Amino acid sequence: MGWSVYLPYKVGHLHFLPVSIMAICAYFAGIASRNWHWSFFPILLTGILIGFAVSYIVAKVIGDAPPFSVVIVGLTFIFIAKTVIENWDYLGGSIGLFGIPSIKYLVLWTYLLLLIVGYLISMVENSQLARKAAVISEDRVLAASLGIRGKELVIFFHTFSGIIAGLAGILYALLIGGLAVDFFGFLMIGTLMAILFVGGY
Repeated sequence: MGWSVYLPYKVGHLHFLPVSIMAICAYFAGIASRNWHWSFFPILLTGILIGFAVSYIVAKVIGDAPPFSVVIVGLTFIFIAKTVIENWDYLGGSIGLFGIPSIKYLVLWTYLLLLIVGYLISMVENSQLARKAAVISEDRVLAASLGIRGKELVIFFHTFSGIIAGLAGILYALLIGGLAVDFFGFLMIGTLMAILFVGGY
């Protein structure tokens, strides 16, 4: 999940939308597994699609917004997601959603997906995309004068971030077996900030 906050930060955006995407996908995984009896792979693919769709749509709107506005948008989405979850009894409300069935070999799948995502992050880190992102992060006017398409690159990093957040939400719900809405708030934000800054951006 730390990677999902790290990627937008590469283009100068401290973005908390991944937290709300993780919450949405976690609750989707819980309902799909417990109530609808879906198997692991349809849940996983749908979670990735949800993460892609939400992050892409939001990134199209805020792609060239100033960093502070992006922070506000991310926090707003967290509060909206938490409010909907807390007031919808089908999702367990403020009590939480429990009794999510376990998936066979889930830990192995989790490690495999972690390796795949880590490899993709490494590829991005060692590509021209990362160098262009560094220029955008420092000076957007300079980036534009060098012919770097800032908004398109921001959309890419935000969308990749949303996919990782969707994946994290699915795996979190299925590994833990229960969800509490309070987890997806300032505790999560503080943890991600520690990963990003204390861990060494």
